[in-house]
Amino acid sequence: MPENKSGNNRLQFIALAIICCVAVYFIQDAIFRDLWFDEALTIINFMQLPNPLAIYRNYVIPNNQIVYTILLKGWDCLYPQSMSVELFWRLFSVVTGLSVLTLMLMLWQKKCGLTAIFPVATAFAASIPFMIYATGLRGYMLSMVWIVLAMYCAGSWTFRPNWRNASGYFIFSLLAVGTIPSNLLASAGIAIFLFPYFGFKKVFSAKFIYLALTPLAAIALFYLPILKQTLKVINLGEGVPSSELALKMTYAGFVIPMLPVLIPAILGWFVFLSRKSKRKFLWLAIILLIPIPVIITRNPAPFPRVFLCLWPLWLMLTGLGLFHFMAYLKSHFKISLKNLRIISLLLAVAAFGWGIAQRQFNAELSSKLAGGNGLDDYFYPYYMQPDYQPYNLMKKIYAEADGRPADLYFSFNAAPPAIIFYGVLLGFRQDGLLYDPPPPRKKLEDIPDGTLVILSSQENPDGIKQRFHLKNLQPLFKQGYHEVFKAEK
Repeated sequence: MPENKSGNNRLQFIALAIICCVAVYFIQDAIFRDLWFDEALTIINFMQLPNPLAIYRNYVIPNNQIVYTILLKGWDCLYPQSMSVELFWRLFSVVTGLSVLTLMLMLWQKKCGLTAIFPVATAFAASIPFMIYATGLRGYMLSMVWIVLAMYCAGSWTFRPNWRNASGYFIFSLLAVGTIPSNLLASAGIAIFLFPYFGFKKVFSAKFIYLALTPLAAIALFYLPILKQTLKVINLGEGVPSSELALKMTYAGFVIPMLPVLIPAILGWFVFLSRKSKRKFLWLAIILLIPIPVIITRNPAPFPRVFLCLWPLWLMLTGLGLFHFMAYLKSHFKISLKNLRIISLLLAVAAFGWGIAQRQFNAELSSKLAGGNGLDDYFYPYYMQPDYQPYNLMKKIYAEADGRPADLYFSFNAAPPAIIFYGVLLGFRQDGLLYDPPPPRKKLEDIPDGTLVILSSQENPDGIKQRFHLKNLQPLFKQGYHEVFKAEK
């Protein structure tokens, strides 16, 4: 039950301050980590292009999340020389992550009530996925900002159709798909979310048609000028080889972090939907099922992080379920608003504690769910592990070679863009940093004698030895996630 406005502003400010403190508490270590493959690629290949138009036109791989890259470039213009450059870049994602939490609390309070949204937002802020993506140099948190705003404008258009709500919905839909094209899935979810308010009788009304077609118009407007590049990106065929793994990681990535609030939210939905007059809202369950047809019809299946765009909708459904749970407690057990707020606070404390607990067994979760194959987007990806230290690796190579290292070759699994970024930063010759370029360019056919070969510690060096016809790969040293060899012909 949404609370009265009197005194609510103060409570809202306190709730927001607590949520932001929880978020900062959990991301404080992750913000200082080294760049990983996709982040370094974003910086080197796209953000460092001369202007926004060059970034827009250079859509050659999905790593160029165009709107995000352009805004990050603008953020980079504010860089203070006294700060670590990676830290400064990451602060942009931190700002977008805190913005998502703020928008959730401000915009959803009227529909769900502060007592429901507060623990849901706290659970999200304490989750490992929030820590990963609110510090990552990628556009996933920025996407959530646009999607939350698009949801708000779409809901406003449904009940108050005017040009402001219509234009807001179009603009935020355009920004969402311009950041990541697959955010179109969230737009489909928004239309499904609002469908019960129309029903089949009004599904062909101008209002609903506008809701359904606006995102399609937005994606066409954004990508038609670069259609040729876009089609090539679509045909790259990147993803997860196992549909089962993709499904498991997609749903586990949301359910496990949100468990403390998800359980009472599910109970709340059962109570709400048990009433005959409310069963039309069963259509909302389709939003939960959106990943399934996408995953099982694509080969390879999309990476689980593709479906992060659905999290704002899933979080809203969780908040509504918790709202119905609180309403049931109030009506059947005569619990006062004061006591409901205490229950809300206890759920938030449980979410905070669960966030701490997750970090104690995130490696086990990752191993059990993803099998240690490097396809974990939510619990313990390799770049979040303490032994992933490309900067220290290159620093050690530079020191041991007395500043004059031989040519270096990096395998794909060693995350070449990140190593090259730190290599250039330390003063390595860029023409001596060798790796296999992305298609359509050909892979390297040979490497010079004496080349230092850098592999991930999980790779078998025999494959490299056979590929380049080497007599020997002499092990030199291991530096956390990486292992260094010397090529002998």
